[in-house]
Amino acid sequence: ITMKMMIYYSMRRDEQNQKTISSKQENIHQLSRVKTDFAASISHEFRTPINAIMGLSELMTDDGKLTQEHRHIIRTIHSSALHLDTIVNKVLCFSKLGSNVTLDILEFELGRLVEETMLSFSGTAEAKGIRLFSHIDLPKVDSYMVKGDPYRLRQILQNLIGNSVKFCEEGQVVVEVKECESPCDRSNTCSSSSSSSSSPSSSSSLDQDRIDFQRINSREKMVLEFIVRDTGKGIPKHCISSLFEPFTQVDNSSTREFGGTGLGLAICKQQTEVMGGTIKLESEVNEGTTVTFKISLQRGRRLSIAPWSASTVQYDCLLVTDNRSLKKAVESCVTEMPSMNCQSATVSESIDLFTSKSYRIIIIDLGDYLGDQRQTKITNLSALHPLLAKWMISKPSSKSVKFVLLAPCKRMSEVRQIASDQKDIFFCYLNPLQKVNLCSVLWDIVETFKAKEEFMLGSSTELKNSGGFVKSDFSRPLLRILLAEDNNVNVEVIQRQLKRLGHTAVLAGNGKEAVEIFTKAHFDLILMDCNMPVMDGYESTQIIRSVEVQQAS
Repeated sequence: ITMKMMIYYSMRRDEQNQKTISSKQENIHQLSRVKTDFAASISHEFRTPINAIMGLSELMTDDGKLTQEHRHIIRTIHSSALHLDTIVNKVLCFSKLGSNVTLDILEFELGRLVEETMLSFSGTAEAKGIRLFSHIDLPKVDSYMVKGDPYRLRQILQNLIGNSVKFCEEGQVVVEVKECESPCDRSNTCSSSSSSSSSPSSSSSLDQDRIDFQRINSREKMVLEFIVRDTGKGIPKHCISSLFEPFTQVDNSSTREFGGTGLGLAICKQQTEVMGGTIKLESEVNEGTTVTFKISLQRGRRLSIAPWSASTVQYDCLLVTDNRSLKKAVESCVTEMPSMNCQSATVSESIDLFTSKSYRIIIIDLGDYLGDQRQTKITNLSALHPLLAKWMISKPSSKSVKFVLLAPCKRMSEVRQIASDQKDIFFCYLNPLQKVNLCSVLWDIVETFKAKEEFMLGSSTELKNSGGFVKSDFSRPLLRILLAEDNNVNVEVIQRQLKRLGHTAVLAGNGKEAVEIFTKAHFDLILMDCNMPVMDGYESTQIIRSVEVQQAS
């Protein structure tokens, strides 16, 4: 009897303990949900007024009636709002890291994600005279999408590139991506030095996500190494080990030169771990900093074949630059174009090559020249570059050559204006150089050559000339847009920006109005707010998609 009583009480105690554990786990999950909902709500409430300040101040800078003093004040307001937005994003992101984290596995174009992320820093980089480059060396998956969490990958790159631009006074920031044979080894990384500081709940959720991510089909799985390298002032070795800790900076004194929250690298570490990866930092004082992280991704579906990939006729092309990083980036682009037989040369070498060899296309890097003359207004082509000056002298004898001028975004309008009467000059943006843009420009030139050859052979009755403008840049259609937004400030900002771009917008105050307007008219694009009265954006989007299916059938 005594034994039975002991077993009974033991079972009761175990049952009560189990209920207590279940209750605590439920409380933890409930707290996590509340925390996530709170972060989402606060994020919306913070970003709405910040976006209004940034949007309206940006629009005001285009007002030609402003004095120089007023323009300076407005730019200060815009930059301060941008800085506040960055801080809010980091704090909100860090607040979510202890919660249960779910990876959003989607298909995306890796090269485009890297280039677009770098593009968001082009204005800041150009203002400091810093050049941005990306080089993606993935021959096995170059023509494929990849599967992974693009949001987290973009967030890591944004923090790392942002740090590099922030702490770099001159030189360049380079992002490289390559495939690794070895798996992500979690030992011997900076991230492991602070792993003990993670909370138990955070650690368990991260481990679970790593397990899910590692279930990727081994035949389709690939380990990619991302390298973000800058030529900044560098970091002392004794400071490196603690930089992945939250709220830690190299200089925490009251006299520090750079501001910030000290959360960027901590967020990168956590996000990399969520994706089953590793991260490390290497730096030398006055030599720059290199951050390397590895993550596993999966090969997705094959991309559609670009028109320039199938061309067979070759044209001699010359790249003129003194920058090795740009040379590497351009060579990566033209490898996709069989029609390009590309050779590179420095500025001094190009002068001799121009006179001794006949090139059909010459790509000129104006980045360093315009960078050295950021405060100087260029008035003619000869002052832009020595090779252009040589071409202007020998122009009658070199009619067949086409030029592609690579220029920073902020100086492009000035360069276009100088070369507006030159039909043999094409343009492409730098900082960063985007592969699809350069390939599109080169393909436009090849199409011009083909049209001329057909015209000379008599197979075409009309020779169309693009006038040196990139088709993809200047033939953009004007859109009819349905805007579903209930916040009046957001409406004003969006409508003004769309008007400046030449598009027309029809306003819906909530999701129900958006559905009603959509059924009565055609729209090219819908900008849908998620949180609205009467009917939210999620429900209205589902209804609109179902209407589209019915109309299609």
